[in-house]
Amino acid sequence: MVVSTWTAASADMLHVHEFLQSGVISASCWIVDRSFQNRQPELCGELRRLLGDDAIRIQRVHSKFVMLSDGLRYVTIQTSANLNRNQRIENVSVSSCPVFFDAYSMLVRKIFDTQLPGEGFEGSVTESFKKVAKSGSKKRNSVPEPW
Repeated sequence: MVVSTWTAASADMLHVHEFLQSGVISASCWIVDRSFQNRQPELCGELRRLLGDDAIRIQRVHSKFVMLSDGLRYVTIQTSANLNRNQRIENVSVSSCPVFFDAYSMLVRKIFDTQLPGEGFEGSVTESFKKVAKSGSKKRNSVPEPW
């Protein structure tokens, strides 16, 4: 599972903890906004403790998406909602298109490749962001390995 979010509420993250502890989700990685650790320090610390810095990247991000794969199926979920209680009308789109999944996979890979584990927690994300933003996209013909 790959999760990208701008913010998350502690109560909503309990579900994530349950999924990880139960084995429903065997692995996950997270992309969170650079303000996440200031807005949700306890939750950020818990994510780091549970997953380790290898599984988290800090970026200038406002995108909210989830990627799920069991190695046979690839699902991408896009939403305008954050992982918190939200009493607004939001967008949700679910796609099983492997090309769509591949496009998001390339973005995730670029983010993880341009920043060392823990680096975003300690300093600026500007250089990583510039590398990702300027990297463009290269078409791939196969669905990538899930994280």
